[in-house]
Amino acid sequence: MINNRYKLLAQVAAGGMAIVYKAQDTMLNRIVAVKILRESFAEDPAFQKRFVREAQSAANLTHPNIVTIYDFGREGDRQYIVMEYVEGRDLKSIIRAEGSLPLDARWTLPGRFARAWARRIGWASSTATSSRRTCSSRPMAAPK
Repeated sequence: MINNRYKLLAQVAAGGMAIVYKAQDTMLNRIVAVKILRESFAEDPAFQKRFVREAQSAANLTHPNIVTIYDFGREGDRQYIVMEYVEGRDLKSIIRAEGSLPLDARWTLPGRFARAWARRIGWASSTATSSRRTCSSRPMAAPK
């Protein structure tokens, strides 16, 4: 439990800087994603600042292809960002699980990701708060 509010349910992703969990917001009774800065970076002021900048930048973006930031905080030595939880799989896991995509998916799925990613990058950069943190595991494919 984080901040007597967010009950961690399952780890859903891990990156170099943070781990992301599916969680239950017990106050608003909704599922959220909680991104927690790794312990190895918790005492590093440079990583703390970077994590805060990421939260602030993302919180100022509103776009259908960008998750909404709900909360940011610290509990003890843990810094966290609470955001919208998107059910689905990331592009990297789809390719790993299914191998080579069927011919029709090779055109439609990457095209959907590319168009959404281009809109996100273009829109975010026009707001002057663009994040440099983009990678193949971040684009999500929500169930139809």
